[in-house]
Amino acid sequence: MERGHAVWGWVTSVLGAVLVLLMAGQVLTESMWLGEQGHTIGTYSYLPLYLGGLVGVVLIVGGATAAVYARRSPA
Repeated sequence: MERGHAVWGWVTSVLGAVLVLLMAGQVLTESMWLGEQGHTIGTYSYLPLYLGGLVGVVLIVGGATAAVYARRSPA
């Protein structure tokens, strides 16, 4: 059973890493787009993208911790 928990922990970590990369890419793309749009009116909030990245970091840390703990726990 510990092996299954370890696998799910690593899968969760990988999904978190993908989420962080997607959010970072989106922030980069949006900031470049906004930099080219001089006539853009209004404000733009990056908060949802930052929160998505934060969720990804939590998934990475939590998944890696769960995987390492499942591997080191006695059988």
